Amino acid sequence: MVYDATQKSVLLFGGDRATNRELLGDTWTWDGTRWTERHPSGSPSPRTRMAIAYDEAHQVVVLFGGTDRFLTVPGSANRSDTWIWDGNLWTQRQPALAPSLAEAVMTFDESSRNVVLFGSRVEGGAPETWTWNGSTWNQAHPAGSPAGRDGASLTYDASSHRVLLFGGFNQHDGNLNDTWAWDGRSWTQQHPTHAPPPRQQAALGSGSPGLLLFGGAGVQGPTFDDTWKWSGLDWLLLQPCTVPRARVGASVAYDGETSAFVMFGGVVVPLGASGGYGNETWLWDGTDWRPVT
Repeated sequence: MVYDATQKSVLLFGGDRATNRELLGDTWTWDGTRWTERHPSGSPSPRTRMAIAYDEAHQVVVLFGGTDRFLTVPGSANRSDTWIWDGNLWTQRQPALAPSLAEAVMTFDESSRNVVLFGSRVEGGAPETWTWNGSTWNQAHPAGSPAGRDGASLTYDASSHRVLLFGGFNQHDGNLNDTWAWDGRSWTQQHPTHAPPPRQQAALGSGSPGLLLFGGAGVQGPTFDDTWKWSGLDWLLLQPCTVPRARVGASVAYDGETSAFVMFGGVVVPLGASGGYGNETWLWDGTDWRPVT
């Protein structure tokens, strides 16, 4: 899920529903009040865990990869295709060079004016950082990097003019709660005084109120219902009056038209349990959460 500033709406594509092992390939937009299903003539194949970002430099949404089946074997069935949404149509691009990553995360870097993609070819494998310039992918080769991981959270931090990565999971270290910053050339680990407990698949978004993180899955699967804000130097635990149910894998985007974070879906039972996929929509106004009926 991502905010499309050109269309002034939030865009949602695909996902999965574990109750009947169904993958989704539907396209929806949120106008600040309601969801509307779109019916483009062509679109990416049904998939889950794809990376998506709004490319501000070219005023389109970019979608990369994902998996086209439920992963029973880590690293299997991963996609490496690139798609562009212009507000009406999905168009597949055929770049000369393309990453091949499992469960990558992606955001737009306002400083470099490129889309930044982070992931690894297999779960817990060697980390890779790529950038999209509107026509092709280019691999970066930083001297240092976060460890390879799945389920990380990534967004742009306007306060520091850097991309911020938090948490995730790998087979060597389990769930992580490290924080890293990308300045367009290199990754630098941050050392905040406070941090959310280790987790994967937390919802992370950025907007005028700053960076907001919600939920995710902890060690052995329990899910979180906590809300955190990044100050640029430290993580601050917020205490809203109203709290959504704990969940993992929710999507969040900052709606520039309504000046609110929009959160949708996620699994509301411990990670690995069956069922429990929600279709709730929540808004964060900078102080509190409220459900949208």
